[in-house]
Amino acid sequence: MAELPPTHGPASRAAALATAYISHRHGSPGHSWVLRNVRRARREDIDEMGHKYHLEFVLEDIFEKDSTVNCTAEVLYHLGNKKSAPDVQFTIEGELKNTDEADNAFYNRIQSLKKELEAENIPDSHGNVSPEMQPIRALAWAAAGYVIWQNSTENTKYQLAQIKHVKQV
Repeated sequence: MAELPPTHGPASRAAALATAYISHRHGSPGHSWVLRNVRRARREDIDEMGHKYHLEFVLEDIFEKDSTVNCTAEVLYHLGNKKSAPDVQFTIEGELKNTDEADNAFYNRIQSLKKELEAENIPDSHGNVSPEMQPIRALAWAAAGYVIWQNSTENTKYQLAQIKHVKQV
């Protein structure tokens, strides 16, 4: 197994994929993370199977910048099979905060709107997201996490840049 610098391109791409996968599995209107940094990365070459990255990294809560969680993950990219999503196994150290109250408040607010929610360009061209749109962005990251996981390869790094348009139906 080869030790990699934490800033190594493929290692940081694997950590970004693991972050997207975690967002897909655990994201909600009140819970979403961004990758703060990679602490350790190793790559294992598995004959006739692919490359497995062993990662230690830190995620930052988008709602509470000082709130972080340590994670470990293994990401296996399959050799030559572009149609197969990478295998991702992860562990989050400690307990995640319970966001049921914030999630329910968001859903109740959305259901009680007199006019259906409609918005564009989240974040705006300067990177700003209004507080009332943060839960929408968190939901988009959770949904995008699935797409990122399903379409990632060892040589790609996908990221949700902006929500162009959202409309409540």
